Amino acid sequence: MFQVRVLVGELFCPGSSFRDQPVDGERREQPLPAFLVFAPGSYGSSSGVSGSLGTGLPSGSCACPEYLWQKAAFSGATWTGDGWTLRISFEVSQNCGGPNATTQWGMATRQVCLCVPMRLTINMVGVVERQDFGYEQAFARVNGMPVCSGGSVGEGLGCAMTTVTPSGSIDLPPGQHLIELNASTIDGAYHVGAFWEFNLNWEPL
Repeated sequence: MFQVRVLVGELFCPGSSFRDQPVDGERREQPLPAFLVFAPGSYGSSSGVSGSLGTGLPSGSCACPEYLWQKAAFSGATWTGDGWTLRISFEVSQNCGGPNATTQWGMATRQVCLCVPMRLTINMVGVVERQDFGYEQAFARVNGMPVCSGGSVGEGLGCAMTTVTPSGSIDLPPGQHLIELNASTIDGAYHVGAFWEFNLNWEPL
């Protein structure tokens, strides 16, 4: 069993928390969504995580517990994948011919236990809107520290989409660490085939 708490969604777009949205013939401001934060803890066993951090990673001599990804997605967003590659996909927005006029978002967290110092590199691939800057945002954090983030570009091109590929890395000592992945459309407009993919790669130091 895990615990959750609801926080204000300012994480996704500080300093720009609204975009006018047409509702019933009027334009109204739509706030950012809330998001969930999972409390750290052991969530069972998984063949993808251990003291050796799974396939392709060096094993250590220490004994480490195993953990699962904890994933949550809302309002039409869906997670796919496991291991060290995860993707969150978003339904097409209603103003671009799709079924969904709501804000879609999700979060995934996972604890890892290292027996040796490791470098974690997070490569992200996102399909994001070209209408306004600061939407379809995604963040990766480790132990609360930002590692990588990305979002849309502001070119005023309506429902046109583009691909962005941010990346970042962090060096981690032996012990327990918490990985957090967050993504949100921020609002309910201007996304067609939008998604964020997170590819996590480990190498010993």
